[in-house]
Amino acid sequence: MNKTNKEKGNIGEDLATKYLIEQSYTIIHRNYNTRVGEVDIIARQGNEVAFIEVKYRTKGNEDDAMQSITKSKQKKVIKAALQFIASCEDAELLCYRFDVIIIIQEKDRHFQLNHYKDAFRYEPNY
Repeated sequence: MNKTNKEKGNIGEDLATKYLIEQSYTIIHRNYNTRVGEVDIIARQGNEVAFIEVKYRTKGNEDDAMQSITKSKQKKVIKAALQFIASCEDAELLCYRFDVIIIIQEKDRHFQLNHYKDAFRYEPNY
């Protein structure tokens, strides 16, 4: 039975969340939705907050997954992140970045996971 894109996305986000916790991140929010965009995972490690886009693929390669994060998608993530930051009481005390986690499913339920820190940046003209 084929999984829907939403089900695949949930699998990828579950794997990414598990990885982040193993790396000593605290998960602040999953699927943070606003009317201007969404962030898959918001996680904190020390004084850094990462807004993380997760791409899970059962076919294709890492380059295809990375290319699917278009400038338009980046803008939506950034706009949602800015709304989240505006709601934080200690916003000025924290550092922020935009990460990408790509997970490629290999044979026999093995996965290749790569975490790209600072994968894209906020440009003030967004």
